[in-house]
Amino acid sequence: MKRIANFTQTYSTNRLEVANNLSTDKGIHKLFQNLDKKYFSFHNVNNNFEYCKQFALHLKVPMPDIEFLVYTSQKYTDSFLTHLNHLKDNKFTDCLLMQDDAVCTLQYKNLHLIDLAVDFYRNNKDILMLNLDNRSVAKRLLRHGAKPTQTRVISEKYNLYAYEFDTLDWSCAQLYNMDDSTYIGNIDQMLDLYDSEYSKYYNMDQAESYINTKCRAKPLKRWVLNRSFFRYFSYVGMHVYNEQTRIKELKKLSKLNYLKTCNT
Repeated sequence: MKRIANFTQTYSTNRLEVANNLSTDKGIHKLFQNLDKKYFSFHNVNNNFEYCKQFALHLKVPMPDIEFLVYTSQKYTDSFLTHLNHLKDNKFTDCLLMQDDAVCTLQYKNLHLIDLAVDFYRNNKDILMLNLDNRSVAKRLLRHGAKPTQTRVISEKYNLYAYEFDTLDWSCAQLYNMDDSTYIGNIDQMLDLYDSEYSKYYNMDQAESYINTKCRAKPLKRWVLNRSFFRYFSYVGMHVYNEQTRIKELKKLSKLNYLKTCNT
């Protein structure tokens, strides 16, 4: 039986906006309900206890059983590998990788599809990676000529399907072969992928570039769904290059939050 926990981490001491979004995102709460254990970690927050407490209080209300960890004086890549090994040592078989600025893209009426997707992953021992991010929707890959090696029905009633692609297929759609988009993966495979060379990189962008190159040279099987479940919004942090970037992302987020409650 697969046992799933997560790696979700925040960094620095200026991301309370993110905490607020995490506290109200019902899709993320639904996803975390499907985990055998929930974690949230702080990375290099300069021992700012008061900030960590404020952030944690946002998450404790919707997810009272979440456990908090702090990683200090180490690179992001080291904290990630430390956490994966912690999960393995505690008999977890699989890890949900989700960054702190992920947002659910499903309408509230469709959140039950998350249960179906996670159950599908749990019940298929041969599937070692299932992507849940909007950049990895199967129709985008199909539109660019990628051909799945197999297709499986999750639910005919709700028109939910999963497709197995090769990581090289992402190049057809002008996407990274592998990235840090939201996915559930087998921990042993992840520890092989995120190796000692990966740990030499200091930030997420550098490390992601390395993993992308590695998965081009040594492809993996990467399952995706026929609809989007989650995506990232860069409205705070290192990827906000100017105020216009932030405004644009916040507008997209606001529109998405409106669409979640629509009946269409």
